[in-house]
Amino acid sequence: MPTLSTPIPPSMQASAPTWRQLGQRLYVRIWLAVVLTVAVLTMLLGWAWRMAAEQPLHELHVRNTAGEVIGSAQRRMVRPPPSAGMGK
Repeated sequence: MPTLSTPIPPSMQASAPTWRQLGQRLYVRIWLAVVLTVAVLTMLLGWAWRMAAEQPLHELHVRNTAGEVIGSAQRRMVRPPPSAGMGK
């Protein structure tokens, strides 16, 4: 099968590193590892931040005097805003 790319002239072949040659260089592998690590840690930190910011769901059960469940629901418990008189 013929290749569609134009060949690199011999004078430029020594200065044009291929992806394989670039991958063999230690500094490129270290740089890629650092970039991937920072990206993964950033995504994990964002996920953890979102989980910490959302209030968990609480289950509420309404029972009659016999102890039978007559209703149930889930809701997020919202903290009331701080009062102006509190904390002084």
